[in-house]
Amino acid sequence: RILGAHLYLLNFAITNGYSYSRWQKIVTMMIQKESGNTKIHRLRVIHLYEADYNLLLCIKWRQVLHHASSRKLLNPAQPGGTPGSNAPDVVYCDEMEYEICRATRTALAKFDNDATSCYDRIHCFLANLSSQKYGMDRKVCVVQGETLKQARYHLKTQLGVSDEFIRHREAYPIYG
Repeated sequence: RILGAHLYLLNFAITNGYSYSRWQKIVTMMIQKESGNTKIHRLRVIHLYEADYNLLLCIKWRQVLHHASSRKLLNPAQPGGTPGSNAPDVVYCDEMEYEICRATRTALAKFDNDATSCYDRIHCFLANLSSQKYGMDRKVCVVQGETLKQARYHLKTQLGVSDEFIRHREAYPIYG
């Protein structure tokens, strides 16, 4: 019964484009990319969302990825995050390329664009528009947009979660 009630609340939010106020409290924390290195550019920003909001986004984005993949809407040379691919596959393909070039004594010039912090720079409203092209339900995008528009970002430190927060404003846009 509890799962049924929970599912009802999620479906209500999607159907009505509603964002629960508890979804709008986002706790932000930073973790070190390298142990002992506290330089600001070597810290990873992590936003902690309410579990059921995170579940909703995970399920819906997974459905979109599978929808786009099954209809061959994604470039097959882009394995990141696509169904049926994983990180070791990319490394294996690179190593095979290098070995083939070495064995055949063929010249190879390769450019890998790391796109450092690219997800931090993607505006959510643009991602929502783009995702609808690949099959994302517009109502899910409305829920996400409304949640991020009303979001209050609290900071988590070793002392706990701050009472103070920042939020998206016209004069100081956060964009999720």
